[in-house]
Amino acid sequence: MTSYSIKQAAQATGVSVASLHYYEREGLIRDVQRLSNGHRRYSEEDLGWIEFLTCMRDSGMPIKRLKRYVDLCYQEGTGHERCHLLEAHREVVKTHIEALELQLERIENKIAWYHKALADQDEEQG
Repeated sequence: MTSYSIKQAAQATGVSVASLHYYEREGLIRDVQRLSNGHRRYSEEDLGWIEFLTCMRDSGMPIKRLKRYVDLCYQEGTGHERCHLLEAHREVVKTHIEALELQLERIENKIAWYHKALADQDEEQG
């Protein structure tokens, strides 16, 4: 079984060592194996979990809600509630994507305006 030091886990997941410590303190990462000297050893499964946490954070899930989800993961019979939590977050993400698409459209319209204005200016000067 392959295991990773905290530095290797950070490099593999793109999460800083400080963030891994924070996630562990907050209870988002649990049951990380330790060597006799106390050094953490992360498994492939741990790395997958860290990548999931990163996805949730990057998509805007607040720590409080993520903690709730993690707590539910450690309880039996909570599949429906976990699913509901993720479905609610999906809707937040979709709404954010829609807003970003509108913002992108405005940016693209402004770029097109500049291209036309600059082409007209070049034509007048040329």
